[in-house]
Amino acid sequence: MSIALLIRARGLPTGETGAPGSSFFPFLVGSSLLMLSLYKIYASESNVEWNVGDLSYNNTIAIGLLLSYLGGIYVLGFYLSTMIFLVFSIELGSGNTTQRNLIIVVITTSSIFFLFELLLGVSLPRPAVEFLSLG
Repeated sequence: MSIALLIRARGLPTGETGAPGSSFFPFLVGSSLLMLSLYKIYASESNVEWNVGDLSYNNTIAIGLLLSYLGGIYVLGFYLSTMIFLVFSIELGSGNTTQRNLIIVVITTSSIFFLFELLLGVSLPRPAVEFLSLG
């Protein structure tokens, strides 16, 4: 995944002198992922084999949720798919009440909206389905 991100970042424009361009952040994330992955591989025991059958039920559900989230961003837009993803992932991983989890989801998504849309003026992906669009 990190190599794909690095390749994708190469296609983005670089910034002017003294200011990073739009390729800076994806390149930084991709480089960090690659370095941490290589460290994890190096630090792990070399005699341990990893099989796909070793995945636990929760890990399989988490991977399915993540893939559904990534596909849902195109169809449902960033905010709605993020809310759905957070609801299911927090319910899967925490012992809190559902009401508390929903409050966390609403606060997190509202904070992301406030930061990107209102403060930074950056529009995050809108839904492909027109009636789900907020604006």
